[in-house]
Amino acid sequence: MRSPAADFVVLDQNLHYRGANGDEVQILGTDVARRLRDAGYEGVLCIMTASSSDNLHELTDGDSPRLTEEPGVDFILAKNVSLKKIAEIAITHINRRRCSEAGEGETTGGEIGVAET
Repeated sequence: MRSPAADFVVLDQNLHYRGANGDEVQILGTDVARRLRDAGYEGVLCIMTASSSDNLHELTDGDSPRLTEEPGVDFILAKNVSLKKIAEIAITHINRRRCSEAGEGETTGGEIGVAET
């Protein structure tokens, strides 16, 4: 197993950009996430969305902010979530992944955390 170039990737769910011919192109963050996984990315993937709380609940399993129908996406969050909360959730997922890869049940020595400010 190789280390990811980045431990954590955040993608907007609705990406809009101008194509080479000047036309507006839209792609879903979940599509980009799938492509990253297909290309071998092994880090943590988060989708950010401007969806309402009700829509966000429909996109998750209801117990935790996790997409149920998109393999490869670790969690989904609303755009109004604080950076501190995003960091806390990301660090939890990164630590779980590291422990899982090391065959450990609990986080140990190599875990990362959020500095209090």
